[in-house]
Amino acid sequence: LEAAPRHAGIWANLGAALHEARRHEEAFAAFMQAREHGDSSAVTLMNAGVSLNALHRHAQALALLQEALK
Repeated sequence: LEAAPRHAGIWANLGAALHEARRHEEAFAAFMQAREHGDSSAVTLMNAGVSLNALHRHAQALALLQEALK
């Protein structure tokens, strides 16, 4: 991440690792960084939504999951 802080794939991978570690708030932030740096993939949006769901932020999660389906 230090070598390529704007690399969306690195942020998405970090988000996935943080989600697996049940660090959902940090995972969501990492997925949003991936999105900010150009990753608009359905998988990243879905993962962000799943992290929000784990945080009981259901309305926000639903919005991201619906966006992922477009």
